[in-house]
Amino acid sequence: MLRDGTFLPFLEKAVVSGVRIVQLRGKSLPEDVVVPVGMHVRRLTRAHGAAFIVNDRVDLAVRLEADGVHLGQGDASPEEARSELGPGRLIGLSTHNRRQIAAAQDRPVDYIGVGPVYSTTTKENPDPEVGLALIEWACRNSALPVVAIGGITLENLEPVLRAGARNVAVVSAIGRSADPLATTRAFIRRIAAFQPKNAPEPRETAAPNPASPGGTDLVRECPG
Repeated sequence: MLRDGTFLPFLEKAVVSGVRIVQLRGKSLPEDVVVPVGMHVRRLTRAHGAAFIVNDRVDLAVRLEADGVHLGQGDASPEEARSELGPGRLIGLSTHNRRQIAAAQDRPVDYIGVGPVYSTTTKENPDPEVGLALIEWACRNSALPVVAIGGITLENLEPVLRAGARNVAVVSAIGRSADPLATTRAFIRRIAAFQPKNAPEPRETAAPNPASPGGTDLVRECPG
């Protein structure tokens, strides 16, 4: 979508349609591409009240005045990121097992990503699938908001919601869709309309920051 010039027009329609969080992923992009794109993303998200998160790079989050950064287990530590970003911005942390989820509770983190739930082709060397059981455990035991990540599509979304997740990160299902905007709207509609039946009760948490991934918001990761 970046290459054919359709990404930014799509993004504006997406945030108008209800996407509340946009994550910019651009590890393979040169600096002279990712910075201008990031500046456009910052302008659009700010204009429409969506949060803007940068993947991995704390320096780029600061440069683009992003609302926060999402870190992997091998990236800068949340403590280092908090020192650079200050107290007012969001820090997300990817987790892949119970130990990492439990450890995140005592770190300067605002939300956790849990996954990959299903097989994913977004990363060259993805972590092993964790399945729905870890999503359910995280939703029962984490005091931090949980974002389900990895291989989530419209076809397998409902089991993720039944496991307790109310936030999902989506890349390929939207980026490779014949109609990305229609697919985005379908994700938002299904999450908002979901009525849990015997779903696990999430652990009670403090009221989330209005910009944080709470409630039935959709996390949209921008393809790099």
